[in-house]
Amino acid sequence: MVTSVGGKLTFAQRMEQKEMTDKVRAMQKEMVAESKAERKEMALKRKQKLEQKERNQLASVTYQKIKDTSKIKKMGKKQLKNIMKVDLDQLKANKLPKGALKVRGSYGTIK
Repeated sequence: MVTSVGGKLTFAQRMEQKEMTDKVRAMQKEMVAESKAERKEMALKRKQKLEQKERNQLASVTYQKIKDTSKIKKMGKKQLKNIMKVDLDQLKANKLPKGALKVRGSYGTIK
């Protein structure tokens, strides 16, 4: 198989090719920068959405104090997943909406 090597490029042709490659590289850098910015923006939105979801979950929670700890030992695996240790003073300090914390069995009033 014989390959032919074209003649030498003139200086003007080489400069033209160099300009084209520079333009392509600049465009490529711009596109990469755009996609990075979009990814950062999406990550920020995801983080804000997750934080909002956690706040809403805390605001909609109802709680019941467990005074007898022996009940916890008798609970099953699925029930234990729903139990959460919480400092109520800290929850109240989180500036939750009015009436957010509801005590189970007291018709929604905090005692």
